Amino acid sequence: MKSLIVSVNPSYFCNLRCPFCYLTKNQLQDKHTLDLNLLEIRLAELTTHFSIAKFDLYGGEFSVLDTSYQKEVINRLKKNTDRPINIITNLVQFSDYFFDRTLDISVSFDFSARAHHEQVLKNISLLNRPISILMLASPKLLEIDVEFMIQTFNIFKNITSVEIKPYSSNQSNSLSIKFSEFEFFV
Repeated sequence: MKSLIVSVNPSYFCNLRCPFCYLTKNQLQDKHTLDLNLLEIRLAELTTHFSIAKFDLYGGEFSVLDTSYQKEVINRLKKNTDRPINIITNLVQFSDYFFDRTLDISVSFDFSARAHHEQVLKNISLLNRPISILMLASPKLLEIDVEFMIQTFNIFKNITSVEIKPYSSNQSNSLSIKFSEFEFFV
């Protein structure tokens, strides 16, 4: 049976308004959440044809959702696989689930290209568990000194990987970045 990495977006609602976000301002303010019964139906459809290799849980921002809703989403995902569940977060604030070692944590962190970056660095330190860093090669990130980035990440023993994703135009914005600029930066 073929396996899939399944991305689940329970809500677009977010506590940040990053200038490079793929979501529109209206989506970022929308507090509507994915119906959990619909999630169950879709998971049942998927698991009849595929095995789940991993879940990526993202949004918006998962940590700003109601705690009982967070718990229920995670429980329903766990029912459908014994494979990793990865929460992608901006880590401006904590959720109880960030301390659950059965879950993986990836932090969207773009230094000063994203608001509250000092708080996020503090939270990375306080989390005291393995995390992955995800960065988006926005124009502002590409201006930051790479040596400074490396020195900053080397301070933390719990950062296990750093991934820099190329920026692409989206429904919300179209920033001027050539792929060659991304390649040079990397």
